[in-house]
Amino acid sequence: QKVQDVTGYNLFTTWRRWRGSARIFGKAFAVAMASCCMTVSLKVLDLAFSTVLDDTILSDKDFLDDSFKAVTGVAGFLVVFRSSQAYSRFWSGSLIVRSMVGSWHDATSCCLAFCRYSTATERETREFQHVFVRLMSLLNAMILGDLEGLENAVEMMQVNTSRDTKDFNSADYARGLDFAVLDISAFSAGDLETVYAASNKVE
Repeated sequence: QKVQDVTGYNLFTTWRRWRGSARIFGKAFAVAMASCCMTVSLKVLDLAFSTVLDDTILSDKDFLDDSFKAVTGVAGFLVVFRSSQAYSRFWSGSLIVRSMVGSWHDATSCCLAFCRYSTATERETREFQHVFVRLMSLLNAMILGDLEGLENAVEMMQVNTSRDTKDFNSADYARGLDFAVLDISAFSAGDLETVYAASNKVE
């Protein structure tokens, strides 16, 4: 029974992992299938009514060659254009994320520097600094996890509540939840559950 549970769980996690990719390539697959069906239909018509089509423009080899060159040229241009656009957007997003992480670091440094002029005791100041740094670390992980766009992590964590948590790795569903966080064990379990259950974790 345990082997069957593990096998079913692995298949379920694999399906969850590839479901996001299926959404991305779904439209492209639909367009490709439509083009394939149209090609097969035209070939069937050509074979079935070859004598009828001999007197049409489809029998002109020069026209067919020019049409093929035009179609392949447009398709190649679109592929190169879309690829270059996707590449530039990827690097633009990467630079923005790196800039965001640097801004969080600068904000944390400024807040910790301002604590020098606090009227609170040294122990309270030190405790505030430790909590603030941990919260900023958790905030950074929540932002990166939200940018990842995988919404099924919380659902999978709820499904796995009946299993051994040591065998569960949320990296299979949302890597943003597995980023290194500074001593997250310092927060209570109730506070962490509140954060993970929130619809807008970053806010």
